[in-house]
Amino acid sequence: MKINNFKQLIRKIIPVVVLFIFVSCYFQTETKNRSDLIYGKWKCVKHDYGGFNSFTFEQAEAIRKSILNIEKNKIFYMNNSTVGVCEYSKFIISNWDTTLYTGLIIEFRYTKKELSKIQVFNPVDEKGNFACYNDCAKFFLKQDTLINVCGGYTFYLIKE
Repeated sequence: MKINNFKQLIRKIIPVVVLFIFVSCYFQTETKNRSDLIYGKWKCVKHDYGGFNSFTFEQAEAIRKSILNIEKNKIFYMNNSTVGVCEYSKFIISNWDTTLYTGLIIEFRYTKKELSKIQVFNPVDEKGNFACYNDCAKFFLKQDTLINVCGGYTFYLIKE
């Protein structure tokens, strides 16, 4: 009798374990694919110059006219010496936390519902610590638009 109960228990547990493994693999693949979304060259199509800024207007204009290049281990604005190269190991990806207020212009531009759909990309080193200290390492993806908060300025970019 005990052997039959054990067999029934195994028959119930195996599908649950298989489902758990499948779901875990799916989400690991999904995270990898989300990182791939922002690799490439990005061109500014819109910008906001309000707020506290660490660059001059002329420097911001030069950044706006540059192409943002995101590779698998470094980020930089092409032909621009204002912003240094950011070297990183990977992105930590999350959704915008609508319970916190950061004071970014994006929070005034979008509703909480829209913000909740924006993905946040934080470049980190191999230990998971924030990796970029060049004032231009805040990246947000809203559908096909990459939003880069850079020195207090906000640039809206599309992939070339």
